[in-house]
Amino acid sequence: MNLKEAKYKINKDIPIPFYYQVKRMILNELSNGSLKQGDKLPGETEFCECLGLSRPTVRQALNELVSEGVLVRKKKSGTFVAQPKIELKTNTGIEHLKHYLEMSSRECSVEILDLCVMDGIEEINQRLGLESHDELIYLKRMWKVGETPIVYSATYLSSERFPAVLEKDFREINLFVGAGGGVRHPGEEPGGEDRIHAGQQV
Repeated sequence: MNLKEAKYKINKDIPIPFYYQVKRMILNELSNGSLKQGDKLPGETEFCECLGLSRPTVRQALNELVSEGVLVRKKKSGTFVAQPKIELKTNTGIEHLKHYLEMSSRECSVEILDLCVMDGIEEINQRLGLESHDELIYLKRMWKVGETPIVYSATYLSSERFPAVLEKDFREINLFVGAGGGVRHPGEEPGGEDRIHAGQQV
C-alpha cells in the first residue's frame, strides 16, 4: 500500500469524518485485492504525512479495524492484515470440520500426531462400556488452516470393535465412516469417544 499514489487522498470537502475515509480506504484495498492477508500497512507517521492528517485521526481508523478483526498489531513489527476469522456453526462435528473449512475456501489439512493400541484407561473404558482390561485405539490429530493449528483432538476407540482403524488414513477419511461398525459419532453408540483438547479461532 503505497500512500504516495494519487488515488490515496482525503476529501476534505465532504461531510464524512477523516478517520472514516481512512478506514474505507483500507477496506477498499482489501476488497480489490491490493491488500492481502499478512500484508503490512504503512505506519501511523506515514499515513499522517502522506494524507495530511493528525495522528489521533489515523489511530482511530486503525484501532477500529483492529477491534473489528480486520487488522492485527504485532509488537515491534507494525500493523498487518489479519487472517479472516473462522465462523463455525455450533453443530459442526469434529469429523466434518475439514469439509466445512474447504467449502469456506480455506486451505485445511489434518495431521496425524499419534495412532496406536494402548492399555485400557479406567475412566475411558467405563464411559465406553468396556471392561477395564480391554485395549483401546488412541488417535490424536491436529486440524490446521494454512500453518495455523485450530483444533487438536484425541479419540479413543475399542480395539476389539474397530481394528480396521489402524489401517486407515484419517487425514482424508471421516473417522466414523472409515472405522466401520455403523458408528456415526462417538456419542451415538458405545465404542468410541472424541475429546477436543484445544481450539483456536483465526
